[in-house]
Amino acid sequence: MHLCVPALAVLLALLASVSAAERPAWVESEGFINEAAVAAASGDFPTALVLSSRAVAAAPANPRAYLRRAEASNRLGDHAGAVRDAQSVLRLGYVKAASFLALGEAHMGLGQYAAALADAEQALRMNPQSAAGHRLRAEVREIMADEPAAIIDDWRRAGELDVRFRTDHEKALVRFGLDEKGPVRGVRGWAAALAVLAVLAAAGLRLRRRRCFASASGDTLRDILDRRP
Repeated sequence: MHLCVPALAVLLALLASVSAAERPAWVESEGFINEAAVAAASGDFPTALVLSSRAVAAAPANPRAYLRRAEASNRLGDHAGAVRDAQSVLRLGYVKAASFLALGEAHMGLGQYAAALADAEQALRMNPQSAAGHRLRAEVREIMADEPAAIIDDWRRAGELDVRFRTDHEKALVRFGLDEKGPVRGVRGWAAALAVLAVLAAAGLRLRRRRCFASASGDTLRDILDRRP
């Protein structure tokens, strides 16, 4: 098992909180979590799901195992499973911004937008510098047709905090008929309405793609989900 320095620090902190008898199982669990992270980084979410399930089985009291599985489940379109795992993370006392982000993405995937917005805001209270938190809140606010200024501000902050989200901010400006200085000449209120419709359509397409991706794994993925502890 090869762990990076931050992961090793987390592991040592977790091991200090468990009994000597439990430590071997937790070490094994953290090894699976690390492997799942590598798989997820490469886009192999079915493998990340398998490995994180092994992490849960090895140490059922390890909240990080449930968090990793929730993240993989969200990517595979199993948002109900992600909600269950994210709630387990919180019950086990791992109250972090990442925990609420996983829960918020799951709620958004299930169409529970008010809950998703509350999760995003809780994540941002815990970590105001979370680019993912601003991005999630921006997505939910657009779907809920919130104030355009608030939506654009979240997209802007997400792009400032993480360069990967800068194009999302630029696209949001276009959707709302804005540029950095304000409304684009000739664009009226209908632009915002069209933007909301476009976002809703994109959200539906994204969910369909996730479901198609999940179903493409066939019986293997269903078997994985059925074998959850």
